[in-house]
Amino acid sequence: MINTITKDMLVEAKACKDQVQLFTKIFPDGARVNKTNALKADKAGLCIDWAASNLLSSDKNGDYRAKRKLISDDYDAKRKPLLGDYEAKHKPILDDYEAKHKPLRGDYRAKIKLIWDDYRAKHKPINDDYEAKIALLFVEIYNS
Repeated sequence: MINTITKDMLVEAKACKDQVQLFTKIFPDGARVNKTNALKADKAGLCIDWAASNLLSSDKNGDYRAKRKLISDDYDAKRKPLLGDYEAKHKPILDDYEAKHKPLRGDYRAKIKLIWDDYRAKHKPINDDYEAKIALLFVEIYNS
């Protein structure tokens, strides 16, 4: 298997125009399939799952999907209590808001922003770790 992804490969595999342009911007000379470039591609917003579906062989894509499911399950398990915490904190605030309605709409939004910002701050490292694992899994499977 070729160890470098090129713009031509993406075009041939019918990647969307935006992804081809982004890939070309980030990797003007193509990208060797390695951990550094996978993480760079992920951070730039290139779709790793699309690459797995369209650039890996059927067998390797199956292996990628099976291993990706384990990473996704781990991500969901870490995310679920955060979301539950957010929802538990949100309910009394929403109930209070609905009781007071329009006069305190600004108060509601300020309170929700605080707990949403808290959720997002706690979620970010988990999400970044998840996305990095997906990118690295692609490299592992692509190069195997």
